[in-house]
Amino acid sequence: MSLQRQKQQIRQRIRQQRRCLSPSEQRQSASKASRLLTHCFWVFRKKNMAFYYPKEGELDALLALRQAQRRGKRCFLPVISGPKKDRLLFAPVGPRTVFARNRFD
Repeated sequence: MSLQRQKQQIRQRIRQQRRCLSPSEQRQSASKASRLLTHCFWVFRKKNMAFYYPKEGELDALLALRQAQRRGKRCFLPVISGPKKDRLLFAPVGPRTVFARNRFD
């Protein structure tokens, strides 16, 4: 089996495991991860922090993003850009940021 196929199978297994978590379990996990980040002094010494927008049951990193913003950090999320929509860049995100749907929605 090729390495690419093995990676694909691992991703599928992880997605399936995430889908098995209840919404309550997902919220608890996100809350715990966010609390852990607030206690990592080396993380919050940084001025800029990048996050991701959760999809398909992924850990909700937006809780940590909001905490970082409250601490005065510049926060960024990945955006798809370029004429062919084939570039991934990180754009600043703030409390009034408006999100647009993309091919991953």
